[in-house]
Amino acid sequence: MLSLAKIAIPADNLVDWLTCRPSAKWIDDLPVLYARDEPEQIYVKEGGRVILQFDPVMICFYCLARIEEIIDSRRDQWSCFPSRYSILHELKMLEDPIVNHYCRLFMSLIGDASPEVLQLPERNRWKDGKTFSVALTHDVDIPLRRHRGIMTRISRRFLNISTYPRDRYWNFDNWIHLEERHGFKSAFYFYAGICRHPYDPHYDIEDHALSRIIRRIHEQGWEVGLHGSYSSYVDSALLLKERMRLEKIVGGRIAGIRQHYLRFEIGKTWKEQSKAGFLYDTTLGYNEALGFRAGIAYPFQAFSLNNGQEIPIIELPLTIMDGALFSGSSGNIDKAITHCLAILEATRRLGGCATLLWHQRVWDNKDYTGWREVYERILRYLKQRDAWVTTPIEIVDWYIRRREELASNGG
Repeated sequence: MLSLAKIAIPADNLVDWLTCRPSAKWIDDLPVLYARDEPEQIYVKEGGRVILQFDPVMICFYCLARIEEIIDSRRDQWSCFPSRYSILHELKMLEDPIVNHYCRLFMSLIGDASPEVLQLPERNRWKDGKTFSVALTHDVDIPLRRHRGIMTRISRRFLNISTYPRDRYWNFDNWIHLEERHGFKSAFYFYAGICRHPYDPHYDIEDHALSRIIRRIHEQGWEVGLHGSYSSYVDSALLLKERMRLEKIVGGRIAGIRQHYLRFEIGKTWKEQSKAGFLYDTTLGYNEALGFRAGIAYPFQAFSLNNGQEIPIIELPLTIMDGALFSGSSGNIDKAITHCLAILEATRRLGGCATLLWHQRVWDNKDYTGWREVYERILRYLKQRDAWVTTPIEIVDWYIRRREELASNGG
C-alpha cells in the first residue's frame, strides 16, 4: 500500500498484470481495470485518509509504457501492433481516455485534501484559457493523382509542373484556406526519402513544385514535419538523412515526425527518433481503429521500459485518422461525423488533447466522397466548442513550457 499524504493507493504486482489479462468495470462513471479483486467503489474514507480500492498508477503505467505491445509479439502485414490485440479495444474502452479519468480523480482528491496547494481551474487550462486542444495534421503520401501506381523518378522528369495545381490531389492551398477561415493551422508531413521500399511514397521533395509548396507552407506559419519512410521507424541514421533533406528545403528545423503506415515498435522507434533529433512523434494510433492507443488524450514523455528512464521525445498520440474512420463507417457520412464528435466530446470533457489526420489527397470528392465534408463539420464543431486548434509543434511547445512552469512552482 503506497501512501501519498492523505491518499492511500494499493500497489498491484506487475507480474499479475502480465499473467492475468485485466478485466474491467465502470464505477461511478470511471473505467476501472483490475487484475484480481473486483472493487465495488472507487475509494473509502478511513481515519482522515482516502483509500483507493484499485491501483490507477499501475493502470496508467501499463497503458503509457505500452506493456502489452512489448509482451505480445503479434503484428499485422505492416509489422504494426493492430487494435484487435489491444486490451482497451477488447474491453470497449479504446475511445475513452482512461488515463485522463485517473488524472482528474487524483487532482480532485488532492484538491479536496489540500485546496490551497491545487487550483483545478487554473491547472486544467490550455493556451488562452481553452478547455481542450486539437492538433490538425495531413500526411502527404500521394501529392498527385498521377503518382498512383508505378511512378518512377525517371518518369517524373517528363511531367509538366505547371499542371500540378490542376491535379485533383494537389490540395495544399485548399486545406490551408479552409483552416484559415476558422482561425486554425495544421501540419503537413512530407516524405523525404529516396523510395527504398515498394510501400514508400513515389515522389521527390526536390521536385521544383513540391519544394516550392513546402517552403510556402512553412513561411505561412503552418508546420512542416517528416513522414518517415517505410523502413525508417527502427533506423536513426535513415531518419536523420530524411530530416536533414527536408530541413534543407524549409531552411529551418524539422521537429516532428509521423511514421509511414504508422509503423511503430515500442522500445525502438522513440529511441531512434530521439537519436535523429526529433522533438516529438505523432505516430501512436491505429491504422484500422480510432481512439486512444495509450489510453491518454494528452501529450506525454516517452519512456524506456528497458532502463527505466525517460526518452527525450514527446508523444502526441494520433486519435482520429480518415482511413480508419471511413473503413469503420462504411462510407456513411452522418455515422462518421457522429463517431468523431463522440471522441472529441470525451476529449473536451476531460480537458485533453486529440490529434486528427486527414491525408491531403482526400480533398478530392470524386475519389473520397464525403471525407472533406466530415472534416469541415469537425472544424465547425471545434470552433463552436472554443477549442485550441493549432499545429502539433505549438501544442508540444505549450506542453513543455507548462510542465516546466508547474515543476518550478512545486506542482
